[in-house]
Amino acid sequence: MRRNEILNKNKKISIIDKGRGLLETIKETCRCQGYFTISDLASKLGMPRSTISDWVKRFLKTGLIEEIEPAKGRKPAKYIHKQDPEMFISPCKRIFVTVDLRASLAEIYHECISIGALNYCAKEYSRSGGSIVNAFIEGSLLRLRVMLTLQREVKVGRPPLPAIGVVGLEFDNGEVELLIKAFGGPAYSIVKAMKYARGVLGIDWFKRGDQYYGKIRLKAYEHLSIGIDDTDREGDGATWALAIELMRELKNRFRDIEPIAHKVIQLYPYINEKTGGNYASLVEIAVPLELKESVLDAVHDIIASRTKSPNTSIAFMWGLTVPERIKKLLSIAKKGRVTVQEVLDSISKLRDVVVKEVTGLRGCIGAVAALACSDPSISMA
Repeated sequence: MRRNEILNKNKKISIIDKGRGLLETIKETCRCQGYFTISDLASKLGMPRSTISDWVKRFLKTGLIEEIEPAKGRKPAKYIHKQDPEMFISPCKRIFVTVDLRASLAEIYHECISIGALNYCAKEYSRSGGSIVNAFIEGSLLRLRVMLTLQREVKVGRPPLPAIGVVGLEFDNGEVELLIKAFGGPAYSIVKAMKYARGVLGIDWFKRGDQYYGKIRLKAYEHLSIGIDDTDREGDGATWALAIELMRELKNRFRDIEPIAHKVIQLYPYINEKTGGNYASLVEIAVPLELKESVLDAVHDIIASRTKSPNTSIAFMWGLTVPERIKKLLSIAKKGRVTVQEVLDSISKLRDVVVKEVTGLRGCIGAVAALACSDPSISMA
């Protein structure tokens, strides 16, 4: 009897250990892509789908996970890991970063469900100085422009000091390690909230006195601006709508890209051949280094299959800085007519700017001009 009790006890421990291991894989998968499926776990762990399914049912009953999307046709059900009991809802949805080595810059993007938290963080980051060049809000994203330099100590604490700041950012082997320093409420976000954001690969934190330091690991992306124009015809289509479709379709095709912004740029309205008010569109996305060429081809295919115009062009620009020639072109295009040749001449020596003709070249005028608005200081109106 005693021998059977020992065997049963060992068996129980074994099952618990398996459950813990599976739960860690679930957490990691949710951190990377925001959710998990049974197929995801079966593939990662090399376990039968039936076994994973049994565990998922058990975790659902105990409240450790939650179904967010039921199975539909061939699409599998999606689940998420429930967070720590003391942190029911993390305000942090996404955290990711783009790196521009040539400009020695990086941009950190923090999507938050709270506009109050966004405004607070933008103000505190801006006051902290250190490695931060600029902090501003676009939509639901806090965007932090940071210098890729040696670490710079920042002072945080009780007012009048800021509550949070970026000490430095290191880029190595396709990943970024972001070191931030915080006090009070922002320190709580380092310890409890940020780890649940999609895109965070891991967080290590430590405390010195009443201040917290957080080392946040993120995958390194490259910033891509996509200018689009002349995709509609009289009574059919809209460039701004096609630009939104483009963002969604790219995310569907490449799960690992991250949408950043969609912008509508007003150009000179008194052009006879315009179909409406003469607006171009800009899409900003974060692209994994290994997907650069594939994404460019996909953008061309998507626009080509959906444009209504015989004059559609796309313009691409890699990096976080906008050349002065592009800014000047936008300024001219807002005040009067610009020719296709003038546009092509202005970008001929720019290595990070490329124009692709889809159905015609006339659209390159607005497409290239729109690229200027990836600079936060440039007005879209």
